[in-house]
Amino acid sequence: MKYLSNASSGSVVGGDNLPGTNTTRLWYPHGIFFDSSTNSLLIAIAGANNVVRWILGDTQSKIVVGNTNGSAGSTSSLLNSPTDVMLDPLGNMYVLDRYNYRVQFFCLANRMVGQLRVLREELVAMQHYLILLLH
Repeated sequence: MKYLSNASSGSVVGGDNLPGTNTTRLWYPHGIFFDSSTNSLLIAIAGANNVVRWILGDTQSKIVVGNTNGSAGSTSSLLNSPTDVMLDPLGNMYVLDRYNYRVQFFCLANRMVGQLRVLREELVAMQHYLILLLH
């Protein structure tokens, strides 16, 4: 729901009030993160075992990670009841993967930071550093 300041009612920005795994439904949504660079919401959907991006104003979402049928998994591209999602300033995504007992890292795209290009090896090193911090 989206509420304007001092409003007594809101408007739905994602979902259609029914559970499901298709691109118009949110089945036990848990975590949400607003990505201002794309004017979209990243939503961790525990029931569908995925994370979707819902651009504000669109009528359906796009799956960012996980699969379309809602099956849980433990590989690096599957989730099992994700509960939260966030982006770091470089655009990398972190997902709390509840029943896999992990924080999963996803590099969504190569991005430019000022004039410096962040290399994949540096991102992998950052992932290892974050894992050490979590222990």
